[in-house]
Amino acid sequence: MLESMRKNFNKFFTTSIITSVVFIALGMFLFFKPETTIATISYTLGIIILLLGAFSFAKYFQRDKEIGIDFSLIYGILSIIFGIIIILNPNALATIIPFVLGFWVIVNSVIKIQYSLDLKKYENHAWIPTLVIGLLTLVWGLILVFNPFAGALVITKVIGLFLIIYSILDIVECAILHKNIKDITKNIKKEVKKIIEED
Repeated sequence: MLESMRKNFNKFFTTSIITSVVFIALGMFLFFKPETTIATISYTLGIIILLLGAFSFAKYFQRDKEIGIDFSLIYGILSIIFGIIIILNPNALATIIPFVLGFWVIVNSVIKIQYSLDLKKYENHAWIPTLVIGLLTLVWGLILVFNPFAGALVITKVIGLFLIIYSILDIVECAILHKNIKDITKNIKKEVKKIIEED
């Protein structure tokens, strides 16, 4: 069980670090080149959705003649329409991104808070900074979701700044968690070994 917990954390740790590095790069682009970045993301996403829709649309007409429910046509038409809307209105994506990123930050922060409480159970002093960082990033996630900012350009710059700060804090928090969970695992293994030897 202990080994399974450690492996799960290592997977989460690796994913979190990689995501944070990508987010720092994206955050810098969003902050320094907001219009270009949003337009590039919008056009790329719009084209991908449009192509997926066209593929699904074509797939519907290539199927064998049979009676039954097939969502390929509906999915294809809706995807094509949605793709065209994104391409024609690139700034609209700036209002969607905060919700998606905010939700991701909230989920990630809650997981980190859970780990901090686990550290507290083992009386590890690192649980306090981990909890504080987790709560800070949770608040930022909620701000992104509720999005109190006006204007696509302002939203984009704020998102970029948030991503940079969040990612740096996330890397620091991951490093603290990784070191302390590793130490706790070693200590538990030593205790178990000691008990076995005494028996």
